[in-house]
Amino acid sequence: MRKIREVLRLRFDGGLSVRKIARSLVIGHSSVGDYLSRFAASGLSWPINLSDAELNRRLFPLVATVPSEQRPMPDWAWAHAELRRPGVTLALLWQEYRLSHPQGFQYSWFCEHYRRWAGKVDVVMRQEHRAGDKLFVDYAGQTETIGKLKVVIDRIMARKAGQKTRSTRLVVIDSGQPKTTSTLRKRFDDAREAAGIPKAEFQMRDLRAKAATDKEESTGCIRKLGTSSDIQLSG
Repeated sequence: MRKIREVLRLRFDGGLSVRKIARSLVIGHSSVGDYLSRFAASGLSWPINLSDAELNRRLFPLVATVPSEQRPMPDWAWAHAELRRPGVTLALLWQEYRLSHPQGFQYSWFCEHYRRWAGKVDVVMRQEHRAGDKLFVDYAGQTETIGKLKVVIDRIMARKAGQKTRSTRLVVIDSGQPKTTSTLRKRFDDAREAAGIPKAEFQMRDLRAKAATDKEESTGCIRKLGTSSDIQLSG
């Protein structure tokens, strides 16, 4: 059973967005958008005093079946260009298509045939490059960091927010200054001194799986790694 009345209530009485309504009712956001679009096109206003059956009939009127070859074809070039705009999705484009052509194709057909059409488009962009004439910048559009990477970045940004010195660098030291090779070297020196290891005896080793760990086995370690470089770096 369609949850049309509940969608309308949450939209007009609760003021919720399409995505929040979809999550609340456990339905697709494209379905929510379809219900709201049909309600707007029906000329009805909220609140309504119609039964569920009458509301369903007003929003989903019976239409005569039209053969596939007689249904209007979407303008794929227009859809392709619209998808480059921020926030535009195939679901939104299909809703606009169905509002203009109520007897048009369903959403699954719309997506499948658009992808077929897009797969045949030549993606090569030929440009004449003259030195110093133009600057070309690749822009990925609106992106969102998710997963464990987002957790790490949020934690770093929260720590940077409490620092007096602000830097555009993501990784900084406690004072907020960018972390450089010199500051990293100082961290190693402080750790070595705290451990009581003389600088002359401090070494950095290659810890890959086949690398040896004993100082006496350095030659054998180099042979195992297949490199002639010295893997022992004095601190």
